[in-house]
Parts: sequence; structure tokens; C-alpha cells
Amino acid sequence: MKILYATDGSPDSLAAIDLLRRLRWTPEDRLVVVSVVPHYVLLTGRIDDGVPGRQGLEEDEEAHAASEIVRAAAERLKPVFTQVETRIHAGFPSKEILDAAGEMEADLIVLGSRGKTALKGWFLGSVSRSVLERADCSVLIARPNGGSLNNVLLAFDGSTESEAALNRVKRLGLPDGARVRVVSVSEPVRMPAAGVGLLMPTEVYQYTAAVEEHWKQHAERAAAHAVRELQESGIRAEATVQAGNAMERIHRLAQEWPADLTVLGSHAKQGWIQNLLGNTARAVAQHARGAVLVARSQSAHSHDWLQEWTVGSEETEEQDCKAR
Repeated sequence: MKILYATDGSPDSLAAIDLLRRLRWTPEDRLVVVSVVPHYVLLTGRIDDGVPGRQGLEEDEEAHAASEIVRAAAERLKPVFTQVETRIHAGFPSKEILDAAGEMEADLIVLGSRGKTALKGWFLGSVSRSVLERADCSVLIARPNGGSLNNVLLAFDGSTESEAALNRVKRLGLPDGARVRVVSVSEPVRMPAAGVGLLMPTEVYQYTAAVEEHWKQHAERAAAHAVRELQESGIRAEATVQAGNAMERIHRLAQEWPADLTVLGSHAKQGWIQNLLGNTARAVAQHARGAVLVARSQSAHSHDWLQEWTVGSEETEEQDCKAR
């Protein structure tokens, strides 16, 4: 696996070191530690014409500080990684992090939830939010109050995106004793107003009840599939199926358990698509107390188990309709 760890020396980014040290890595895993020196000239409108002055002094100091930050981080991570590199970039932090990840074809970007310049009231800093929404690969966001990774919450609905999250958990190298709780949420059916007007109240009730039962069974099968996959990989896992709003249920469960790490899936960036991150993944990443891993999926194909069950369910529904 190729991992890019972006740091600015803030408490949140230092928490990512502790998170990386808790995971088990293989000799093949490669870590690149990156720190970005911001281009003040681009932000202030001043032009650096090569004449020594305050601008040059500021950037020299920042570059020296960045070098010390990556050096110290690399030293702390060498005991768990056999391949460690350090790099200093200059420019806009989010852009440089994404460019560096693209150049090395990173599988995972690791960074803190807030950097040195993030306002105290923000739940997620501008750099981490931008990287999370625009990255082509998976993103792991650390927080200072992260736990020991004993409790891992995996949101799974059987989609290609959640399969990517499942596979990422299987390859993550969780510590011994870690337990994964798979949560699958069956959301309530909302009938469009136009459709409701064409049906009798009893018909509306029967229809919504049938559809909600269908999706409840889907959630149960999805959770069972994920638990089976994790257990076959030697990971302790259990399932919980809940009804309600997915975003609210996942967030509440993560808070109440509490989850040291919450893992969700999301679409990879695709051309003109503006909503690059699903609402559920974005909300959980914004407000979670523990670390959050958003796994990216490049494929839009359904998986065999889901296709077989969906086709079987459709055939059963068609037979029921004919019988009625």
C-alpha cells in the first residue's frame, strides 16, 4: 500500500502519527511524509522579485520548520514502516497534498482534521475538507481524542462504495483485539405526493410496508455479508441493523458506542459531478469525535451477492403480483 501522510505539526496532524503507529503494516507498505509551505505571495498579492526581504525570510522560516516537522514525524514512524520518505512542497496545502498523492498513486491519504490555521469552532478544517472531497483515493482523518482502535464502526449498505470500505477495513491491519461493528440502516419510505393522491390509504400503507420490509431484508443481508467477510479475514465482527435516517443513525451509534474509527464508502471523483462526497460520509466526517476513514470506489458495478439477491427478490415480487 502507498500511504501519504500530510502534516503541519498541529495537534491533529500529530494525532495521525499515533493512529498510524497503532496499525500493523507490511514491509511492502510505503509511507511518504509531506509538509506544505504555503505561498504567502499568492495569498497577499505581493510579488517576490528576488530581492531579500520579509517575504523571503517568512518562507525560509516556514521551509525550515516544515523540514523539522517531516523529519520528526519520519523518526516516529520508522519503527512501523520499512519504507519512509519525506518531502517538502510549496503552494496551496490542499492542492499540493492532492498533487503529491496523484504523483505517487497513493492508496491512502492520512491527515489531521484541523491544521494550525483552522478556527477553533470548525469541526473540519478547510484543508482536510478539501482533500476529503477531491481525493481520488481513500482518506483517513485523525483527531487528537482518538482512542485505541478497539472499536471500529463500518457503515455498510451493500453498495460498491461500502464494499470499498469493507475491503479497506480488511486490509487496514487493525490491532489485535479490535472489534468491528457493521451497521446497516434501512431508511423509511417516502411516497411522492403525486403518487399518494392516486392510491387509497390502505394501498399506501400496504405499499410502504412491503417496500420497507424489502429494504429491511436487504440491510440484514448486507450486514451479514460484511460480517462474514470480516470473520473470514480473522477480524472480530458483529452486525447491527437499524431503521431510520442513515446519517443520524451512524452518527449516533459512533458517538454512543463510542467508535474509535468510523469507516464509510464514497464515490471517487468523476469529471463534472459536483457532489463529490455523499451527504452521510460528509456529515460523519464533519462531526465525528474519533477518526474517520472514507474509502473511495472506482467501480460502479454491483457485487454478485447483491445482484443475485436483487434478481431473486424481483422474481419473488413478480410471482406475488401474478398470484394476486
